[in-house]
Amino acid sequence: MVLRPSSTTPSYTSRYLPTFAGKRLLYSSAVTTSLGDAIFGFSQGIISSIQIQPSFFKRIFNLDVSVSQIQSGHTSVNPWVVSAVVSCLNLTALVSSLVAPCICDSLGRRGAIHVGGVFVVVAFVVQGAAPNIIALAVGRCIQGLAVGILSTTVPVYQCEIAPDKSRGLFVSIEYFCLSFGSVLSTWVAYGFYFTEGELSWCGPYIIQGILSLVLVNFTWYLPETPHWLIHHGRNEDALQTLTDLHANGYTDNQSVIKQYEFIRASIEPQAGQLTPWMNLFYEFPLRTMIEISSQLFAQFNGYSAISYILPVLLLQTGTTIPQTLILCRFSGLLYCSGTIIPLLFVDKRGRKSFLLVGRLALAAVLCVVGALQINIDYYGTGFWGKRAICFYFIVFGATWGPISWLLGAEMFPIVRRHLSFLSGPSLIAFQGSCAKGAGALHALTLV
Repeated sequence: MVLRPSSTTPSYTSRYLPTFAGKRLLYSSAVTTSLGDAIFGFSQGIISSIQIQPSFFKRIFNLDVSVSQIQSGHTSVNPWVVSAVVSCLNLTALVSSLVAPCICDSLGRRGAIHVGGVFVVVAFVVQGAAPNIIALAVGRCIQGLAVGILSTTVPVYQCEIAPDKSRGLFVSIEYFCLSFGSVLSTWVAYGFYFTEGELSWCGPYIIQGILSLVLVNFTWYLPETPHWLIHHGRNEDALQTLTDLHANGYTDNQSVIKQYEFIRASIEPQAGQLTPWMNLFYEFPLRTMIEISSQLFAQFNGYSAISYILPVLLLQTGTTIPQTLILCRFSGLLYCSGTIIPLLFVDKRGRKSFLLVGRLALAAVLCVVGALQINIDYYGTGFWGKRAICFYFIVFGATWGPISWLLGAEMFPIVRRHLSFLSGPSLIAFQGSCAKGAGALHALTLV
């Protein structure tokens, strides 16, 4: 039995082929939307990599600097200016993540992801063609709007299309793509470093533009989530979408019908209503505080700050500039490999065990790194320091990185799930801005 779309507004059109229904549709939708998080990770790595390009300083600051000046940090560029430009993305991401639920409710999850992709395309054009620091900052601000929308909407989409018993896997796929995007940006920037002219720093933005165009194009063919369709009165479309995702299009599948009835009973009493996100503090104060604290503690683990000043840390352990560039990219690979662990075990071992093990391991690693930094003269080349940092990236990628995002998907009722993801992008944006400021302060102390 195949159900036809109803005439209820808002309009909805299914653009994917009916023969594509089943696991192919489910997993391709998950991977396609995760491209939005991959672009988020890619944007985090670009700006730190292009700052070692002489052509970048010539174009943006109108300064003729040599590689040796960049390595020594004597470029006549105020670190606070660079830090402010870098933080523009985080600050506008904070703003857009607060309005993203309204976009999700009005345009749908698919529409919100499409809007985020369009912002990334615009940001790519502005940053790649930026003639000065002001234009670059404007491009970063536009990209921050995209990051806030995508990082808030993609987890909601993943959770609402995922089978109940595999929700952890789907959110972990999203976080794996985010880390993969960050790794990809470092290696792309490293490859373009050896090209001549402005392509050495514009090249990564071209790759970002290609990824964003792929995202914008393929979001047209994504199915909308059954939750949003039911919320807007399109019950027949919701049932058909649910069966296309989980039952190869057969609407007489009893498990799918049972899931549809459960979602419908949870959402229909408040269908068509827009709920302010501040209501979470009144309706579910304990759950909201747990969600916020988990994201807050995940950020206090220091990943953003460590990744931002990692080249300086490695230089202090005795590595050369070429070795530092390779180690930064190798650490990204370790971070990405760590995210594979929850893909395999999070639905079998539970969430709490990952957080407890990660908390103890990260505390131990950070203590080792801090002790080695204090006694760097005694320990010489930092043999154990470099290995401790590598181990840190693996542990964070396997525990607090992805698991803190997963909690918001499972602690709140279906009808409030899209609001629960606000804390993640907001706290990441705020803490990321603080990390960039800390990095600028550290850079000033080295001059």
